[in-house]
Amino acid sequence: MKEKIAESLKFLFFVLLIPVAIGVTAGFLHQFQTIKEVDQNGFLLGVSAFLIIYLFVYEPQGIYQYGYDLVGNVFQFFAPLVKVAPFVLPIYSLFILIIYFFTLFFPSMVGASKYFMFLTGFTLSLHFIFTAKSLRAKDNNIAKAHYLFSMILIYIPNVIILALLFDLIYPEFSFPKLFVVMANLANGVYTSVFNQLFIP
Repeated sequence: MKEKIAESLKFLFFVLLIPVAIGVTAGFLHQFQTIKEVDQNGFLLGVSAFLIIYLFVYEPQGIYQYGYDLVGNVFQFFAPLVKVAPFVLPIYSLFILIIYFFTLFFPSMVGASKYFMFLTGFTLSLHFIFTAKSLRAKDNNIAKAHYLFSMILIYIPNVIILALLFDLIYPEFSFPKLFVVMANLANGVYTSVFNQLFIP
């Protein structure tokens, strides 16, 4: 009985968070379009390259597992984060973007931006795909409530972390504007649903 209640609550919270996930995605995509086109293309090529390799060539599970274990070891001093941090932190993408940030101090490296963005797109896709695969395999329930709830809780912070780093790297990328888009869209959905359900 308790398990059924827990599953129902998780599914409910998943549904409630969908507008936030849509909002943060819309806000990110809106700001993503403000950065250099060559860097946009580099990021999208990285995503596409990973998907092609994953679907038709090879599943780099070992690379993902190494990053997962690395984050777990970093946070082993705080037990609650050991299980959560590897899913929430896309470690490879973070390293790449941090390195990219420091290259901004060297004008001769300006042409390398598209390569950093390619690697960011590639590693972010790796993180999301294998995180989803891992969590889905652990949820034996037909409705996959735990999987859906966990994924949306992972997805939203991941996009926010990525956006904060982009805000740091690209002057034209604005995290506050992303947040405004997210808040307005989510608020609009919640208000509309509330009015439909409770206001005659």
